[in-house]
Amino acid sequence: MLPATAHPAWSVGDTPLLTADRLGSELVVELFLKDDTGLPSASLKDRATAMAVADALRLGLDHLACASTGNAAASLATLAARAGLACTILVPAAAPKTKLAQLILHGARVVRVSGDYDQVYDLSLEALATHGWYSRNCAHNPLLVEGKKTVALEIAEAMAWQVPDAVFVPVGDGCIVSAVAKGFGELQKIGLCQKVPRVFGVQAAGAAPLAGAWLAAGTHTAATT
Repeated sequence: MLPATAHPAWSVGDTPLLTADRLGSELVVELFLKDDTGLPSASLKDRATAMAVADALRLGLDHLACASTGNAAASLATLAARAGLACTILVPAAAPKTKLAQLILHGARVVRVSGDYDQVYDLSLEALATHGWYSRNCAHNPLLVEGKKTVALEIAEAMAWQVPDAVFVPVGDGCIVSAVAKGFGELQKIGLCQKVPRVFGVQAAGAAPLAGAWLAAGTHTAATT
């Protein structure tokens, strides 16, 4: 679904939609798993990074940057290396060394910053503005949602445009939730799908700021109405 990446052997997209019959039978639902582990860095984040790399090349930029310690960082390091581009990744000083190994292995410049992730993110925006680098921060660069939404297009196509009732996605800052909903919404708008599935964001209990904020807002609303 995405345009070819800068490295022809590493196209991004068209990953399988697998049936999960045993787990589905336990949950009493028809369950499918979208398997993006075959992408270059084994993550859906490659869909966004492919857009970033393509756009950076279009603009004549040779350096990308982001703030991350997880899949987005690994994705940027991997695809930037394949495209022959430089990248800088800002991480909190407390980031585990095992998380940084993949970044360094692919030649990324890793800058460890004292402070929490919010401070690192703000500093990354300053660095992007100062150096004129291309932003791989999905919450900062709206174009990257266009890459992530392709997972919704592929799900719908694989299901012959009969979209599921619900889609569950992992959530960090929420960009995948909005991207998946956008993809299905656009398909409905042009008449390829009859509905937009309910999209659920799932966060780990140890890192759930959006889930916590959602619950707090719901509790507050219920208490005042």
